[in-house]
Amino acid sequence: MNEPTFDRPILLGTVLAAAISACVAATASDARAQGCLSQKALPAGCHAVSGNHGCTSARGMIQTTSVSVSPDNANVYTTSEPFTTGNSSIAVFSRDTGNGELTQLAGTFGCISEDGSGGACAVATGFDSAGPSVVSPDGRHVYIADASFFAQDPALVVLDVEARTARRLLAGHPSVVADDYTPVVQGRRMEVFGLVSIRPGVDSIVLDRRGEWLYFAPVTDLNLYRVRTRDLRDASLSAADLAGRVEVHAAKTMSDGLSIDDAGNIYISDLEHSAIVSLRPDRSLETVIADPRLRWPDGFSFGPEGWLYVSCSALHQVIGRLPGQIADAGPFQIYRVWTGQTAWPGH
Repeated sequence: MNEPTFDRPILLGTVLAAAISACVAATASDARAQGCLSQKALPAGCHAVSGNHGCTSARGMIQTTSVSVSPDNANVYTTSEPFTTGNSSIAVFSRDTGNGELTQLAGTFGCISEDGSGGACAVATGFDSAGPSVVSPDGRHVYIADASFFAQDPALVVLDVEARTARRLLAGHPSVVADDYTPVVQGRRMEVFGLVSIRPGVDSIVLDRRGEWLYFAPVTDLNLYRVRTRDLRDASLSAADLAGRVEVHAAKTMSDGLSIDDAGNIYISDLEHSAIVSLRPDRSLETVIADPRLRWPDGFSFGPEGWLYVSCSALHQVIGRLPGQIADAGPFQIYRVWTGQTAWPGH
């Protein structure tokens, strides 16, 4: 049987050099206006478990995989799926909207994990591999994609921020389970030691501007799905009722990162072509940019003035590799791509 293909046409005339420019700013205000990235001085410039690397000490941040910002820019959430301990967690920070500095909330309000992390965090069950997350417009709920790398039981997780409770939903549904396909990225078949295919479950996730629809998909799926957030929050719905409300939204590329702008264009990573594509409101796909330097475009986040920031994790050069090989694959870049659209910064 032939393996399915996610091949999409690459539009001519879209090259990285034309879409990305270096940040050259004479003043701090110019830098902010241009969306230039710069790290604050340590220890405020980073947060890490036990204060490693001169950073501010943090809890619930072992092998952090994603960062999301609340709509009012006042809170930041990180998700972690540590392969070594299997104790997924979410860390919660307040954010100074003036200077951007982060402060982890005190006590167990500052993190949530499956086992409470020895009393350092609040306990909330339902996580397996807490991955990318998005925050509702009212800041009351965090929606999390749980790819379930090891347990192979992917699902969506809905976290109630105030109640500190989590519900695991749609486990086993076709919309969250990876297709039986071995990804191939920049010539590498995604297999561990040539034996086990790497097929994560639901890992692409984004919320529309009004917070009405959650869009999501596994990496190796031909389709992007959606479900109303009110249905995800409705605890009275049975698993079958909720499953019946999931919709196939549109065809997509082999994806990881997602984001959305104010016009409703959904930006999707195209791992096969080292590209970023845009899914228009009419459900047509258009290539935004394609370049081999986009090595597994992973995390997407909008900044000011229509800039889309893209982190390249180069997973195809990291997973199943020896430490020396991983080091040789670095550095791991963050690019910015000008979209010409307005968007919710941090989304």
